[in-house]
Amino acid sequence: ERVRRTIAYEYGVPLKTILPLQAYSRKYVAGSTQQGGGGGEGDFVTLHTDEATHAGYHYSCVLYLSTHGKEFEGGDFVFNDPDPNFEKKSSSVDDDEDDDYDEPETYLSLEDEIRRAGRRFTPFHPTRGAAVIFSSGWENMHEVERITEGTRYCVPAFFTTSPVP
Repeated sequence: ERVRRTIAYEYGVPLKTILPLQAYSRKYVAGSTQQGGGGGEGDFVTLHTDEATHAGYHYSCVLYLSTHGKEFEGGDFVFNDPDPNFEKKSSSVDDDEDDDYDEPETYLSLEDEIRRAGRRFTPFHPTRGAAVIFSSGWENMHEVERITEGTRYCVPAFFTTSPVP
């Protein structure tokens, strides 16, 4: 109920229109292979939006039951947003001045370069009892980074503004 009230307050939506739709426990274990969505076990979640997974998901919440740095390492929840400065960065490169080129410390795979181009990443380091609450559409693309050690527990919950039959 507290999450529902927070959604109504933060998004200016009448409380009576926000209905719980689904919640389940999720276990992320270092070194395990992702077994799909829902309550499946795995060590990461690929970039996605919740509304693309289920059209009825309008608001999402993830309640954390374990703490980064204590029960697990890695596993940050990461929002993936357009970088508002991307065009400025891209257009400020002068092809005639190769003298100022700095060798990168590490190289990214082509897949990572494409994934990161023009994007800004905002990580959230989970702590027990914390929650991330957000609208479920394309404005909130997100992923969970790979767990490198331990086990991370959370409860994803989804809310709708459409009456459930």
